[in-house]
Amino acid sequence: MRTSKPITLDDLRGQPGFSQAAIDALVALQPETVLRALRIRGVGRKTTQRLLACGAIRDPEGVQNRRITKEEFRRSRDEA
Repeated sequence: MRTSKPITLDDLRGQPGFSQAAIDALVALQPETVLRALRIRGVGRKTTQRLLACGAIRDPEGVQNRRITKEEFRRSRDEA
């Protein structure tokens, strides 16, 4: 169940160095959290920060401002 607004192309417009593949993946997969968004190839902290600011994703794990552990990354991949 999605509790944040959908990620749109407008949310991603103007991101320097952002690949079309990463844009397409974000719009298609609609990750709900920072952790899931960071799992997408080409998506980094600047992008997740922008998506957080516009309300398109949440950060319940608090990973935007700290390092992701290997276990969190693995668990995130397994849930997808």
